[in-house]
Amino acid sequence: MSIPSESPCRGLRTMSLETTYLILRRSKQSEAADALSVGVSSGDATTRERCIETLAYRCDSASHRVLTRSWSQYSEAIIARLETQSHDDAAWFGSVISLLKDPTTSASDLCSACDIASRFHLTKALPRLIELARNHDAREVREAMLDGVVSLSYHWGKLARNQYAGMKPSPTLERERVGVMEQFDSTARDYQSHRSDKFIDAMLMLATWNDPVLLSICNEDTPSRQIILRRMRSSKVRGIVVLLAGYLRRKTIPESVVGVIWQRADAVFREYLLRAVSVTPSATILHHFQEFGLPECLRGGVELAEQIDRAHDASLAQAYSAAMAQNPETLLVILELIDRQWKHAAASRQCPNEQTIAAFAQSLHRCQRPSMDFWLQAMNSPLMDGDVDAPQDSLDSQSDRAARICRLLIDLSLQEDSPLAQVASDLLSELTIQQALPHFCKSSPIQRVRLGRTLIQIDGQTIAVIQDGLRHAVMQRRLEAIDFAKTLGLVDLMFEPLSTIARGDHQIVRMAATEALADAQGEASADLLRELCNAEQPSLRDAAREALQARGLHA
Repeated sequence: MSIPSESPCRGLRTMSLETTYLILRRSKQSEAADALSVGVSSGDATTRERCIETLAYRCDSASHRVLTRSWSQYSEAIIARLETQSHDDAAWFGSVISLLKDPTTSASDLCSACDIASRFHLTKALPRLIELARNHDAREVREAMLDGVVSLSYHWGKLARNQYAGMKPSPTLERERVGVMEQFDSTARDYQSHRSDKFIDAMLMLATWNDPVLLSICNEDTPSRQIILRRMRSSKVRGIVVLLAGYLRRKTIPESVVGVIWQRADAVFREYLLRAVSVTPSATILHHFQEFGLPECLRGGVELAEQIDRAHDASLAQAYSAAMAQNPETLLVILELIDRQWKHAAASRQCPNEQTIAAFAQSLHRCQRPSMDFWLQAMNSPLMDGDVDAPQDSLDSQSDRAARICRLLIDLSLQEDSPLAQVASDLLSELTIQQALPHFCKSSPIQRVRLGRTLIQIDGQTIAVIQDGLRHAVMQRRLEAIDFAKTLGLVDLMFEPLSTIARGDHQIVRMAATEALADAQGEASADLLRELCNAEQPSLRDAAREALQARGLHA
């Protein structure tokens, strides 16, 4: 018997081939396996794959042996044909597991069977692979089995955790997985005899967050717990890192595991922790950050923010605002992340999505509103003189960091089309003319200039408040308003109330108003100064002459 090759042919020819393979699949004659084995080594790829599939679905051991022994040479072709097939329908998969359980199977066939089980995710093979990895006489077999254990555990654990998060897993499959976890428990307790971290890694990769075995180990002060926690702290194996980061979504985290999560500082764990946080973290995740603070891997402030992938910007903002809402550093981090997103949007002509914007808004809303003292500190920094987009070599001083926060918030609040403008304005709400006036006379000249410029930008009441201050019943408030108007270059705008003061107020206030007129430019203010040169008080006359002289005018 021979297999015809599948070259282009008429429909009748195709029908004939389909019938041939169907007959070969059902046939109980040993010659069928021989004929198909020849087809496996065919130069025609389609013929080879059809023969592979037919052998896999036959029920005789001879066919399965042909396929197993062809694995080393034709594994890619076998995978291509069978990777989407059901494990329950293809008899060969069951034969592979039986081969692993047979004590007479040769070392080479065991290694092939193990590789097959790993590549096709035959989870039923895992208990036997663990036994062979522990007890087989040949070292090469034990090593091959252990690699298979790790591979199958990773796949099965990933599947179980995905089902745990999104749907109820199959009860039968879950019972089998829990049984393997108990087998791993025994292996962990016997760690001193095998000293293999791969067994521990496999156990953690197979685990879910609610596993009774893992919970028991983590809650008991035993050598097994120390071994498990050591691997949680140091391993960068994906399955373990995913398990550890995923605990963040659980309402209750074992105390020993909390310590591991909040102490790990490596970039690999940071990546998966930020994935767990997500753009829209649950109330449970936010609660953990509020209770335990910021994990070590997320510390670093602005410097860290510059290192992470832009896709995690919103997640990092959520984490910082939940863990350190009272810290000004949090506000700076979030604003720098927003600034980066907005610059990228401008460059790519693509706005951030609504979820990202909402996440930034939530994060800013959690932050504590800075006090007037904080904003006064910002006025000490020369960064208040520059553009918000000007590159900053460093933000080492508290004043520089406060100034950067101030500039970024102002920039954001003035973007009328930005959904974050209102929350930025709310954070600036303590920086007002009313709050600033009592501090104005105590500030240095440069601080006054910076403060004044800032208030003109963000507080629409600034002009009105200065006008009201110039008419205030309390002399100190009038003096503050005069100083403010002079600093901001508003003397000409405030000429009417200043002229009233200069002509008939307390001597000290009249002097201040006269000195302020030195900064005016209008003809009316020059005429007033000439008028004051004839005042009764010598000090007022002198002040008026000096003001005219400063303007290059004659009395």
